[in-house]
Amino acid sequence: MNALKELDKLKDIKPTLPNSFLADNLNLIISASAAIGLIALILTIYFFVIKNRRKRKKLTKFQLALQNLKQIDFSKTKDAVYTFSESGYIAAQKLDKLDEFKKILQNLEKYKYKKEVPKLDKEDILKMKNFIKELK
Repeated sequence: MNALKELDKLKDIKPTLPNSFLADNLNLIISASAAIGLIALILTIYFFVIKNRRKRKKLTKFQLALQNLKQIDFSKTKDAVYTFSESGYIAAQKLDKLDEFKKILQNLEKYKYKKEVPKLDKEDILKMKNFIKELK
């Protein structure tokens, strides 16, 4: 019984208190904050890096025309003539070479607007290639 009397004398032991919401859910709060931060970082990278690259890669009409002219396949007569006509006009207009372009285009009229056309003459191919080289 002495032990019970001594326990009654001890008054410094306090009962346990319920934990606060913050302490109970600390791991959940940290995880949610990390996820929100990661999403914000990904969106920032997307808008500043990826979107700017897409804007830079867009070619002008002149650059596209030069690219098309360099890729002409002279074995396909109609495709070559029509590609040269469309893209060549854009490039010639930009570089003020419309007179030269029109002279070549007059020679190429015999390959247009017909169902079957002969192969391109070596002379016509040479004129077209020289004109493309001058555009660079």
